Order: sequence, then structure tokens, then C-alpha cells
Amino acid sequence: MSDDDGAFAPLGCSLFVAPWLEKNEPETADAEMATIAGGGMQYFRMWGAVGEGGPVPADSWGDRTFGPQWPDYDAVIAGVFARAEAHKLRIQITLIADPVLSLAEASNRLAFVDRWAGLIRGREHLVQLVEIGNESGGKMPYSELLSLAKHLRSLVNVIVVPTRGCEYYNDNSFPMATMHYERENDADGGEYAWVWRPYEYQFFECPHRPGTASNNEPKGPWSSGEAEFDPARLVLGHWSPFVCNHATSVFHNGPGIRTGGQYDVARGIPKHIAEIPNWEQIASGLRARLRLCPPNLANFRLHNGHWGSNPLDFGGNTQFDNGTLFRAATAEDGLKFVAILLRVLQPVSIRARAAMRVREVDVLTGESIHEWDLAAGAVFQIAGAPGSAPPPHALLLGEFK
Repeated sequence: MSDDDGAFAPLGCSLFVAPWLEKNEPETADAEMATIAGGGMQYFRMWGAVGEGGPVPADSWGDRTFGPQWPDYDAVIAGVFARAEAHKLRIQITLIADPVLSLAEASNRLAFVDRWAGLIRGREHLVQLVEIGNESGGKMPYSELLSLAKHLRSLVNVIVVPTRGCEYYNDNSFPMATMHYERENDADGGEYAWVWRPYEYQFFECPHRPGTASNNEPKGPWSSGEAEFDPARLVLGHWSPFVCNHATSVFHNGPGIRTGGQYDVARGIPKHIAEIPNWEQIASGLRARLRLCPPNLANFRLHNGHWGSNPLDFGGNTQFDNGTLFRAATAEDGLKFVAILLRVLQPVSIRARAAMRVREVDVLTGESIHEWDLAAGAVFQIAGAPGSAPPPHALLLGEFK
């Protein structure tokens, strides 16, 4: 992505009920935004409206319901924008979550989109992107989602997409897709399967698939279905999308869903993002990503580990087929490259296809673990300390000589 200051590789964070917090707990809104900004993230993802106002647990959003039925709704949203700007954050707005009683009728949804056009005008610089509906296929007609997205885009100069996926796009007018990849482990990738899934975007059967996407709701702490708490995998899971040509990624997490809502508290989910186990380690890794990630990484050329075009030669399929490692990918622009190696089970041998300098980087600190200055054809190894198992993953940063 780029703005007036140039290219950047933005990472977001779930903070779905930011408007409810702004109205009812402004001190919590401020604390969560400070945590997000201090944790190496540049925007947060929030709902524009959610809930039916019913009792919890029948309505999981009952005590966090908000939307255009509030008399002071516009003033609250203005407050969210102002607070985000104070923390130097942008906002990804998913306008309509599910269910939203106040937006049950199509005419109300159109009026809501028009209302948001007015709220965005003059604040375009604070908008990361707008998504009309959250996982709305089957809940709202795709034809309506497409129409509302194009309508809003005609009114304001920001990125607008309809809802998750892209298989229903009916033309090439959308610059990106918002993807919700599967979170489950599998037999081959094990706990690293979710980290790899953004690579699969290029193979999605979408007649009008955009060239880039947002990794919108990946596996994270207390994410529904499957959760991830390992700090290194959580950080590596937000390098992988950019290596795989994604423009953005969101650190999805349980505290950022209802932020103290009764439904989540009853399930043992803490209120604050900073209460995520090992948060300081995770935040350190995300700050290192912000510092080290090439700002235009999403535009680099992507190479699978076994491809002959990859500047790092893994020996074809052999090391992947014999269980040495699960997957590897490299993104390069002819000057520099970033590579990820996932689920490493044995020492990995890599041959440089060109003269290069390579650093293996600790994903949680950004510090160099190993450095190599290589002639074309030279071989190096990801092997770990003598007598110990290799690290279960590797992040390589390099430049061509």
C-alpha cells in the first residue's frame, strides 16, 4: 500500500467495539489504542454497527450493541476518529457486522452507507479501508454488497470492498479482497498451516481476483474455532502475508472482539489486549516487523521454495518431500529479498543462486542469529546450535551483491 508519504506495509489489530468503548468507556478505548500503537501496529479494525440489544448469551453482542439508533452516533464516531488520530492510527471500518437489528432492511443499509460517506469526508487520511459487511455472504445478497461498495466508493476517495472473499466479484473494479483463511492445523503443516495459508490466495478461483488482499481474521489468541498463543508463530504469521503479496494483515485476538463483553468474559477471555499471554514478546516481534519489513514487500516477486526461479535453491522438492521442512517462500525485487521457512524438522541446506548477503533474524527481537556473505553457488544451513534441533522456523532477510 502507499499514501502521500510512500509505500508502507501496515499491520492492523481487531478492536471491533471501538465505538461502544468511545461512548461508554473512553478510558478503555484510549488504553487499547495505546497498546495497539505501542505494539507495532498502524491501524485497527472496528465495526460500524453490531448487535440486537438482547440478553447475553442469546445475543452475544447484547451488552456491546451499537449503531445508527444511537442519537449521538455521529459524534461518537467523530470521537473514535479523533482518538485514533491522536494515537497515529488509521481505521479499517467493517460497516455492518451480523446481526444488526437496526439495519435489517435494505433501505436502512443504503442510508447507513450514505451516512458513513459524510463521516469519512475530511477524514480520508484516517481510513485504512472500508468493508461493507463482515462475512456477509448469504446474510446480505452479493448483488447488494457489490452495489453498496461501488456506491460508497463513488462518494469518498478510500478503498472500499464488499465483504470477505472475491469469488462473487463481477468485474475488476475492486483493488483488493479481504480474506478470512482457515485456521485449522493440518497433517503436513501442523501448527504452521495457518501461517502458510496466505500463499494460497494466488490460486483462489475468482474470475476477477484482485492482485492483493488483506489477511483479515487469521488465527490468533482466542480466535474462534482454533486459537494461537505461540509468540513466534503469531509474529511470523504477520510476515507471511506480506511475503505472499498481501497489502495488509490484522492481528486478530479475543480481547479485541468484545473488549470485556459478558459473552467473552464468561469464556475466560480477558478484556485488554495487553493481557494476552506473552504480550510483551509478541509486541517486540511486531515492532521488529515494522522496523525490518521492506515497505513495498507486497509488490515483490513471490517464489515457492521448490521453484527454479527462487534465488534460494532448496534442491527442488527433495527437502519438502522427505520431511525436512513443510514450506518455504521467498519474495524479491532484484535488490533484496525476504524468505520464510516453516515447520523445520531437520537441518535445511540452501544454495545461493546468486551472490548475496543473508541474515537469519529472530522474529521476536529482530536481532541477527546468523549472517552469511555468499558467492553464487555457495551453500549455507539453517541448523541450530551444535547438538540441538534446528529452529522450527526461520526468517531470512537478504540483499544481492
